Amino acid sequence: MRLDKNQASFAKWLDELGNGTNIIPNSDGCVQVPEETSVNNLNSLIDFCYPNNCLSDPVKRVDDIKGSSILCTTNNTTFKVNETLLDRLPGKARTFKSIDKPMSDPHKLAVAMALDVHARDYTTEAINSKTPSGLPPHELKLKVGAVVMLIRNLSLRDGLCNGTMLQILEFHGELLRCVNITEGTHQNKEVFIPRTKLVFGTGQYDRCEKFSRIQFPVRLAFAITINKSQGQTLQRVGLYFSGDQCFAHGQLYVAFSRVRHLGAIRILNLAGKDKRLLRNVVYKELLLQ
Repeated sequence: MRLDKNQASFAKWLDELGNGTNIIPNSDGCVQVPEETSVNNLNSLIDFCYPNNCLSDPVKRVDDIKGSSILCTTNNTTFKVNETLLDRLPGKARTFKSIDKPMSDPHKLAVAMALDVHARDYTTEAINSKTPSGLPPHELKLKVGAVVMLIRNLSLRDGLCNGTMLQILEFHGELLRCVNITEGTHQNKEVFIPRTKLVFGTGQYDRCEKFSRIQFPVRLAFAITINKSQGQTLQRVGLYFSGDQCFAHGQLYVAFSRVRHLGAIRILNLAGKDKRLLRNVVYKELLLQ
């Protein structure tokens, strides 16, 4: 556990959270969090994690920024939060558009177009509108100072692997000049990130038609999903439940265990009648394995 020695009560509560033993009876699997951890709106959550003095000069204040994160249950929620945070950074944003191309079987594509059966799924415009898991958006909006996450393995030798956190330093033609802000041997090293061809639709459970996207392999990462935060130790965490609470085994435990004490976390819960009640999904049979 990532805990300070004087946080015995938090450690006990965290263990109960992970084991599912502090769930309130007849509450649909919910636990109650202290009143002082709750905030009433997104701006308050952002101010806790990223005070204005951090965002006004993000490159100089990178040590403060990299120790914070807003955690959400879904990618769609992170997109909205990251857009809000990007607007708070100084300077003009640049938008990089991807080159998208359908890669479906030509015969299947011709039949669909002729019969007009799901034909719109095969158009470039339809592909542009999709941002499936593991891909950057068609329109990638960035600013100098923005925190991004690498979503493809580029060079394991140089520490550029899926999940690496970077900060944008400069737009250098068709390259992003960044600094690696992930803790480890490659921390503080400057790197150049090129556009990359990414392919979607090859996985067993991919629901979209197969297509390729040429784009910088990064996503804004002031806010990330709870699942993506696994393994990180953070100084400040904001939990944002906009429409959905936790839905997977151990998800709430992962979120709370990113910090060392309860004072380092704030919660915006818009997904229930009582903002202090959070759903904690724990499958007892998985704990026995």
